[in-house]
Amino acid sequence: MDCPGSVHDSTAFAFSALGAHQEELPAGYYLLGDPAYKAHSRVLVPFEGRASTDSGWEANFSFYHSSLRMNVECAFGMLVQQWGCLWRQLRSCLVHNILVVHACAVLHN
Repeated sequence: MDCPGSVHDSTAFAFSALGAHQEELPAGYYLLGDPAYKAHSRVLVPFEGRASTDSGWEANFSFYHSSLRMNVECAFGMLVQQWGCLWRQLRSCLVHNILVVHACAVLHN
């Protein structure tokens, strides 16, 4: 992926290997995106506007989505801090990158 650091996250995602292959995720698996991302059949984003302040399933979904996303971001932050191989872009195929991140998580625990 050749995007400068000033590119919006959703643009960088669209040009990434994961963004290009998101339809290949197994059934029942989804990616979590923050409100800046566009909703997609495989990318779940919180509801916009009043749904976050209203009661009901939209507000519940947005709350739990946000909570889960924060936990995932903290976990990746801990992995990146501990493992130097994650300090820069992994330049390999998507399958190998997944194995590297998985190995870091297993060794961390």
